[in-house]
Formats: sequence, structure tokens, C-alpha cells
Amino acid sequence: MLTLKKPLLRITRGQSQFPLRAIDQKRFLIGAGSSCHLLLTHAKIPMIFALVQPTDEGCTIEAYHPVPPMLVNGEKKRTAELLSGDQLTIGPYEFEFLVQETEHTLRAVDGETVDEVKAEEAEQPEFNSIIPDVPSRLAELSAEELVDRIARELNLIEELGDYDDPPMSQTPRKTA
Repeated sequence: MLTLKKPLLRITRGQSQFPLRAIDQKRFLIGAGSSCHLLLTHAKIPMIFALVQPTDEGCTIEAYHPVPPMLVNGEKKRTAELLSGDQLTIGPYEFEFLVQETEHTLRAVDGETVDEVKAEEAEQPEFNSIIPDVPSRLAELSAEELVDRIARELNLIEELGDYDDPPMSQTPRKTA
């Protein structure tokens, strides 16, 4: 079982078709520019207003411009550590920072879980590992074996794809 922490911004004031925004980039940009991950369309918001970066406990946020002021829990800040439940205000927009924990069971080949595969390997020591602990012998693998490993990794990534879609029932929507 794998527990993942997913940082989110919930828009509590300001119009949005999607009130929950996953901070799913190492460098998550907020601003009025089209290159921003969270686009704020207001005349006083600069093209790139702030940078958000995930940490172990939450996220750090750094405002690149003093106008409009950035408020974290009602205090004017240029940089801050955001923790779950913190309130963030940028101009006319208000957000609640959330960290959602999600548990995933890693699956290997043919629907077996990683724990089932490891138990099977313990019973059969000659069994070739489906998910090796350390890929130290990659240089020794054939092209076909490398392609198989890549395909398995892509399947695992697809199974974790639901990680990007938080259940709406857990985050009630506020209206302005």
C-alpha cells in the first residue's frame, strides 16, 4: 500500500468551472499569463504572480510582485509555507490550501499486487522479479526486456492516474 500526499488549492472566492486545482508540478505558477498552471484573470494580477513548490508537509509559495498583496491566513506575505487548511488571498481571489492523502495498492502484472508478487518470489527464489528493488543490472538487459519493463512502468502510472482526480464529495464547494 502506498500513501500519496496531494496538494490542492480550492477556490473559495472567484469564479471557476473547476474549484479544485491539483498542485501537480514541481514549479506551479499562478498568474494572468497563459503559461500559468492557475490562471487568474484580473487586471491587477501580473502575468506570473507567484511560484508554488510542493514540500513534504505542504507547499512553499513565493509572490514575485507586491501588488496585489498576497495574504496567508490574513497576514501580508511575500513567501510562506502553506499547510493544510491555510487560507490564501491574491487580489479578489481566495483559496483554501489542502493536502489530500490517497492510498494506492501497487499492482504488478496480471492484477497481482506487489505484496502478492513478493510472497510468490519468497516461495520460488528462482522466480525473476517482476518489480525489482533496484534496477542495477539495466545494462545487462536485452532491448525486449527493457521494453517490457517500460510497459509495466507505464501501466503502473496509468493505474495511479486517478491520483489527479480528487473525489468531489470530500471537498464541499463554497459559493461567493
